[in-house]
Parts: sequence; C-alpha cells; structure tokens
Amino acid sequence: ITIDLSERSTWRGAVMVVAGAGGLYLIVPEIMAISQAESSAQLGFALEKVTALASGIGLAGQTVSGLIGVMFSDQGKSDV
Repeated sequence: ITIDLSERSTWRGAVMVVAGAGGLYLIVPEIMAISQAESSAQLGFALEKVTALASGIGLAGQTVSGLIGVMFSDQGKSDV
C-alpha cells in the first residue's frame, strides 16, 4: 500500500476518516443514553439526536470530499 499525497483520492479518504472518527466521538455518548433511557420519550429524543448527528456529519464529510474532488485532479487519470 502506498500513500500519494498528490492524489485527490488520498485526501478524500482522509476527510472521510476524520469525519467518521468525529462522528463516532459524538455518537457513542448518545448511544449510551439510548441504553439508559427510562421512558419512550427519552428514547425517541435520543434516537432523533443520533440520527441528526449522523446525517450532519455524513453530509459534511461528503461535501468536503466533493470539494476536494473538484479542486484537485488525480495525476495521469482521466474520467473517461
């Protein structure tokens, strides 16, 4: 395995790893709250919060990944 920092796919992968790690950091406490919910209202709120966090983090990672893809081009690659 080689890592070529001049390739956009390397940077896209790095962005997705950072977004995923950030997402896990934010979501794990909420998952713990789900397991400790005492009422259906608490459970519903925790599930909605986890869903919103996961969606936001995923969208941010995809957006940055797309911007990297637009701004930089892979060397010697064609999109044909």
